[in-house]
Amino acid sequence: MTQPTASLFAGALDHLMHHSLTGCGQAARHAAQLLDQLSEQPDVDSHTRGLCERMSDALAVGG
Repeated sequence: MTQPTASLFAGALDHLMHHSLTGCGQAARHAAQLLDQLSEQPDVDSHTRGLCERMSDALAVGG
């Protein structure tokens, strides 16, 4: 995993945790944006890509 991809993962998890703990909509939107970026990274496998896309969609609907 490249450093940019690792940083995207860390940021997405940070925002997702913040959203989970507080219900903050802005954190949900940021997490969804980072998950979308992660799903476009060439070094992300197809399974992880699908998970990122599904979580991003779930945050867009419920976040």
